[in-house]
Amino acid sequence: MGPESGNQPPRALTPRVFLQVELKSQEAQSLQQQPDHYLGHLQQYVATYQQQVAAYQQLTCEKEALYRQ
Repeated sequence: MGPESGNQPPRALTPRVFLQVELKSQEAQSLQQQPDHYLGHLQQYVATYQQQVAAYQQLTCEKEALYRQ
């Protein structure tokens, strides 16, 4: 056997390498989806916060109107 044969991985490792690549691919896909998941929660939080601010402003206006009467 020449020096070239040392550059190729043993055949027994090849399926394991493919499995590792597949697992890393799935892990990368999962990590890519996480920002979307967090973004959804953040958008929901912002929408709820905006509703609370609007409700507070409405109550403040009503309170001021009552004091003026």
